[in-house]
Amino acid sequence: MKIVCTNFRVFERNTLQGFTDLEISDIGLTVRECTVHRKGDRWWIGLPGKPQIDKSGNVIRDPQSGKPAYVNILQFTGRSFADEFASDAITAIRKAFPNALSEGADA
Repeated sequence: MKIVCTNFRVFERNTLQGFTDLEISDIGLTVRECTVHRKGDRWWIGLPGKPQIDKSGNVIRDPQSGKPAYVNILQFTGRSFADEFASDAITAIRKAFPNALSEGADA
């Protein structure tokens, strides 16, 4: 799969390393505001989501953390697809923005 990183901005908090826009050239699709995560030597890409809304139009919050609860908009049909996408995306980010991701771990 051919992925091009068109934007990356660093935002480090817990596993989150930043946000990226990824163009999947094979199908002419740009996915904006993907999250880039790292834990140890494992990297992954979070696809965009949207806040869950109740019947009254209020954002539903996680009862323990108080943070907004999100629902997936896009989803891979299997772990192997998600892993391949993450590997290709991390490679694309490193190619487009060589100094954006911390060193020492590979996708």
